[in-house]
Amino acid sequence: MSDTMDAATLAARRLTSALEQVSDALGTADLDALLAAESGVAAAVAAFRPPFSPPADPGACAAETAALERALSRCRRLGRSLDTFAHTVLTSADPAASYDRGGRERGEQTGAPAPVWEARI
Repeated sequence: MSDTMDAATLAARRLTSALEQVSDALGTADLDALLAAESGVAAAVAAFRPPFSPPADPGACAAETAALERALSRCRRLGRSLDTFAHTVLTSADPAASYDRGGRERGEQTGAPAPVWEARI
């Protein structure tokens, strides 16, 4: 590849790098690093302004795009895993916290509200 990259290839590389920082932060559950990586993603997305001129080296652009897709996929997987882990930890600390007064798991969609039973002594 030449010393200078075309705009599309460079934009893909910058976004890939920013997403790799996000996935590293997610992989270690480092909230400070995740928050710090946010500005890098925002800047990379802001610079990603298609339409681009045709790439000078289509093979290099395709390789950068494939790396970008892998980085995004890794972020998604790690984000889901971290979300599941956090939900498990929070609900194991207080199992009742994941249920509403009707006995449904929070977030569960139903057509009608479940009856609420009240007891008086």
